[in-house]
Amino acid sequence: MLSPEYLKLDGGIIQQAVVNSRLQRILPKLVEIIRDLGAEDDTSE
Repeated sequence: MLSPEYLKLDGGIIQQAVVNSRLQRILPKLVEIIRDLGAEDDTSE
């Protein structure tokens, strides 16, 4: 089972999401999964 404490997404993925509608739909779900696993991300407040 995965138990990440922290995850950093590659900046290239974020840049591609600007023009890639598929990534725009996937990234929020990916962040949700990361948070559900208990990992922190740069968007946590």
